[in-house]
Amino acid sequence: MTNIRFRKANLSIKHIGPQRFWIGLSSGVFSAISISLFFNHSREVLRYFTSLTADLLILTESEHQFYNFFFSFLSSVLGLSITLWIWMSNSSHNSRKYYIRKQLSKTNSLLIFWITLLVVARYGSVLHLVLYSSPGYDDHLNLIENFWIIFLLFPWMVFLQSWSTVRLVYRSGKWMFFSFLV
Repeated sequence: MTNIRFRKANLSIKHIGPQRFWIGLSSGVFSAISISLFFNHSREVLRYFTSLTADLLILTESEHQFYNFFFSFLSSVLGLSITLWIWMSNSSHNSRKYYIRKQLSKTNSLLIFWITLLVVARYGSVLHLVLYSSPGYDDHLNLIENFWIIFLLFPWMVFLQSWSTVRLVYRSGKWMFFSFLV
């Protein structure tokens, strides 16, 4: 009989490497904090640019808080993708199949990171520069009231997509749950 192994190894610090684990975790936290600060600063800069051609866009307290939660949730998910990229960069592989899947998860993690930043930058700048800076605009397209579900589903989609290719290499249900709690 041939020895067929269908079980994947559990994701653990031993498989990642203790030094790579802590470097990935610290760089993910650092990048999440810096991305969140960048998002909040960009929001205020774009609000300022609306005052150059029309009235200053003034957010209500609930809108301000909603955007803060959205940007913090999205930046923590982007920090997770940086963490997973560093964790999958270890050089221990059992076979060529695991090497290819690790490379796929690294590439997918970076792709998700940059595509998410691209989408947020594109839609954030276009809406502010085209809609809010036009004279006579009276909040006809209220994103929070009309399309609030997109702001909830977008970070969820990025979170689940970040873990999808990692789960090709490792069994990571417990890690996925704990990263969701954080």
